[in-house]
Amino acid sequence: MIPRPTPTSGNPGAPMNPEDVLLPETIKVGLKTKLIGQLICHYQTVESTNDTAKELAREGAPHGTVVLAERQTAGKGRLGRTWESAFGLGMWGSLILRPDLPPESIPPLGLIIALEVAEAIYLETALTALIRWPNDLLLGGKKVCGVLVETESEGLRVRAVVAGFGINVNHSFEDFSEDLRMTATSLRLCARRKVSRAPLLRVFLSAIEPSYELFLREGLLPFLPRLRDRSAVLGRGVSVETPQGRRRGKAIDLDEQGRLLVRDQNGCTEALSIGQVKILR
Repeated sequence: MIPRPTPTSGNPGAPMNPEDVLLPETIKVGLKTKLIGQLICHYQTVESTNDTAKELAREGAPHGTVVLAERQTAGKGRLGRTWESAFGLGMWGSLILRPDLPPESIPPLGLIIALEVAEAIYLETALTALIRWPNDLLLGGKKVCGVLVETESEGLRVRAVVAGFGINVNHSFEDFSEDLRMTATSLRLCARRKVSRAPLLRVFLSAIEPSYELFLREGLLPFLPRLRDRSAVLGRGVSVETPQGRRRGKAIDLDEQGRLLVRDQNGCTEALSIGQVKILR
């Protein structure tokens, strides 16, 4: 049985602006999608929206289900890292997708999620967020959003994909822990005003549905021009920590599988499918 979502109303720490409360009835006003966001499960606090979404997916939650929380106590980042998720300040959510694709075709979805979050940020704030491959978003060189795509598979069949997104929306400088203040930022800090979360989420959900359907039909190829334009790393010197060791060189392109092409000082080019990027220059 799918758990009943817990509303935020009545929580003394909840945002007071009705447009800023991520309740289903608020988000659905003006939402023009066929499936994505038609079921929204909203919680005050969860350990991780991705973990909650995976549980819901196993229990039969349909394609397009959105899981939101005002706070995560064990938010998940890439490569086993944690993600700070203060109550009511960010957008902590996960999207359940059920693509008819083999597991090896799933990784580029993270780039598409990041791309459409960046587009939503631009439309709502006029801020241009750049993608640090594979799926972080930067504003002014600092991280404002992270995307984590996890696949639930059975053999060669994908049962569900859970695409998590964490956006720092209304954090002040003091809301970040000391070790993050030099590397993280928020939409509020960059736009110099508070940003309503519900409209931002509606724009994102409305954009991701047609993009997801296009990806199912044509793969990543139609998105490559936009991804190149939004890239924070292409043309830059990078150091990439991969499971096979550190790679250094110049990031020169993305291929149709979403891999980062890095050319080393000897002129050899390697296609990287996973890694943590540090921009050198």
